[in-house]
Formats: sequence, structure tokens, C-alpha cells
Amino acid sequence: MINHKKTVIFDLDGTLIDSFDDVFYSMNFALKECGFDELNKEEIRQLIGPDLALSITEKVNSPHFSYDDFIANYRKYYTKKNTIHTALYPDVELVLKTLIDNDKQLAVLTNKSEDQSKQILSKLGVNHYFTMIAGPDTYNVAKPDPKGMVSLCDDLNVSCKDVVFIGDTEIDMITAQKADLTSVAVTYGYRSRDELKTYSPNYFIDTLPELLDLHS
Repeated sequence: MINHKKTVIFDLDGTLIDSFDDVFYSMNFALKECGFDELNKEEIRQLIGPDLALSITEKVNSPHFSYDDFIANYRKYYTKKNTIHTALYPDVELVLKTLIDNDKQLAVLTNKSEDQSKQILSKLGVNHYFTMIAGPDTYNVAKPDPKGMVSLCDDLNVSCKDVVFIGDTEIDMITAQKADLTSVAVTYGYRSRDELKTYSPNYFIDTLPELLDLHS
């Protein structure tokens, strides 16, 4: 049970929001603008979670690929269209409100940029539930490096051992392990239960409201 945990930190994409279609179209727009072939949905699905600078560079695998050019084109498209298809997963706001009502402190740690994350959560009407929303640019480090999580916990004035981290990819589970957090893996995001089993999360949930049962 995790009812004694003071703070709940969430990943964003695949955990709180289903952003796949907007990310898919934005990445392929950027690739085309840079002169590279589009990727299929499964290829892009595997890029969501890890540090994008590393994962897309490795995937394209070309000496002519410039991540700076790619990300500039990606942001140009995505900033305008980041909530065309993106939506909260079912009952997300109910879960957030219930946790707040039970005196939990909430935050987000994502590998999406801080400004994009804040913009999306604001558009979806739930940004006010979070004490902090942090990305790789917040602390100049991306998951699974635990330094970002440790810094976030410091800023939240909470010990990592008093935190539960909810995420949907191996990156999130590794981050939790390295930072000594309790981990909860969601199975409705961008990785399956079988893919996540390898990383030994403390708990699995198939829907976000099941998190409340862990707090009861």
C-alpha cells in the first residue's frame, strides 16, 4: 500500500495524456522537413519515453541528420497542434482531485520540455493540480538519469522514499529504481505489461483510478 506516501509524481505522455497522434504527425512533419523518410506508428511509439535527442538520432542513423534542425521543425508544428488529438486518459481529473483532497502533493516529471508540458496540461485544464511540472530542460537532465528526479524531490521538499512515481515506460521504471522511489507501472500507455515486467515495478495498474485503491 502507498497511502503513507506524501507525494505522487506522474510521467506525462502515456500516463496522464494520450498524445500519440499529435506526436506522430509532428515527428513525421519534422523528418520530412529535414529530408528523411517518415516512420511508422510502432517505430514512433518506441521513441516516446526515452530522451528524444538520443532515440531519434539513433533511429535515423545518418551522418546528415541534425537533431537541432529536427527539433526546431518538430516544435514549430507541435506547438500549434499539440492538443488537436491529445486528451486526458479516462478519469485522470477525478484521480488528481481525489489525491489532492487526501492531502497528497502532485508533480510531473517528463522527457517532454517543461514549456510544452505546462501548455498542454493548461489547455486540458489540469495544470493547477500540480505543485511542479518539470522536463529535461528544468534540470538539464533527462530520465532515466535520476538527477532530475532527485532535484525535483528537493524542490518539493520531500524525501525520495516518500514519493510514488507513476509511468508507462521502462525509462520511468529505471528512473524510479535509481532514485529509490516506489514505482507504479500503467499498462494502458506506450508499453505493454510484458515489456514492463522486466523492470520490476512495485505495482501494476490497468487504469489510473486503480491508483486510488493503492492509497486506500
